[in-house]
Amino acid sequence: IDDLCGHLPVDRNRIYLSGYSMGSHGIQALLKSRPDFYAALLADGPDNPAFPDDTTTALWLCYSGERKSETLPALAERFQAKSIPFHHDIFPDQTHNQIHWKLAHDENVFPWLFQRTKAAP
Repeated sequence: IDDLCGHLPVDRNRIYLSGYSMGSHGIQALLKSRPDFYAALLADGPDNPAFPDDTTTALWLCYSGERKSETLPALAERFQAKSIPFHHDIFPDQTHNQIHWKLAHDENVFPWLFQRTKAAP
């Protein structure tokens, strides 16, 4: 990411992460390594979300009916207590392979995502 930012006209206050399935685990690892580097994260919800407590990154999660979402209320509470934008969707009638289409076609996702920025250093 740093190499791309060094060679391309990238707005460092608008770097977003998005991942689905194993990609969701990958972007969580990126977030853990740099909890305040990204403007927002868009992912399908993992069974056991372990987002860093020190992040200020906005988060939108979606869950299929196959995912366990018992930890979702506590996660939402952690983000909301710190006034970090947090959104989630649960699609109980959708399978793991269907929710990415629901999210991609939700007309609210990309406006929400692209209005997120990181404060200038």
